[in-house]
Amino acid sequence: MPEFIPVLIAGFIILAVMYAYVNGDFAAVDLKSVFATGPAAAKVAPRIVSPTNLDSNPTGMTVSMPNLKALELDSNRVIGGQAVELTQFNGTTKAGLIETDKNTFSFKGSRFDRGFLYFYVNNTNNYGQLTFDLNGNEIYRDYPVENQFYRIEFDGALLRSANNLTVRAGGPNWMFWAENKYEYGGRIVGNYGNAKSYNFTLDSSKNVKIMIDANEIWGDMTVKLNGETVYYGHDYFIRVDLPDGKAKRENTLEIIPNPNAKIIIDYLDIFYE
Repeated sequence: MPEFIPVLIAGFIILAVMYAYVNGDFAAVDLKSVFATGPAAAKVAPRIVSPTNLDSNPTGMTVSMPNLKALELDSNRVIGGQAVELTQFNGTTKAGLIETDKNTFSFKGSRFDRGFLYFYVNNTNNYGQLTFDLNGNEIYRDYPVENQFYRIEFDGALLRSANNLTVRAGGPNWMFWAENKYEYGGRIVGNYGNAKSYNFTLDSSKNVKIMIDANEIWGDMTVKLNGETVYYGHDYFIRVDLPDGKAKRENTLEIIPNPNAKIIIDYLDIFYE
């Protein structure tokens, strides 16, 4: 070994000791680290960062969590009941400028929680309206079209032990020379089992979402907010995104099952910002 090598090694050791002393941290020096070469020399000690040093929002984005209002469900989470068909009917009704033809169907029944009128039109010229009256109470008036089924809900309290359903065509309006005509058929159904309603208050009507999680569901249901339908169907998980302003400060949410439908609700949540 050349004579200058030991001198060079001694020089490195003296320099390392002097550097440690000058910096005020006189500590033992790992000679292996001084002369290490190759991949081992490239190792860097891991940086330990305290959670308090972490940037809670490194992207700079504004993040807002929605508010949650979990509506309280009663112990009986079953919504629905039993439907009873009370009568079937069909006929033809006509009306001219002066004369009006009407049909009356009588049937027995009782008081129900809810009532439903189902009907269809086989043939019509739509020159006027078609009207259904139950025990003197109008439950439908409009211009129904051919080959389409209609479902009309009415208050079950209108049904009695003895009932009369009257169907009549309206006048032909400005077509005074013509005759308004409807050929129709349908049925009346009573339903035991109330729909359920939930009242809630919101501090904001922005980005309101209705979340309904059903454990079991048989048949379709209608969801109404403040009397307006916002959902119809039979999904196990329902999410309804409301336009801003649709919800009010004081709100009523209704879940209305179809006749013979039954729903078991697990969660009913309202999210808003």
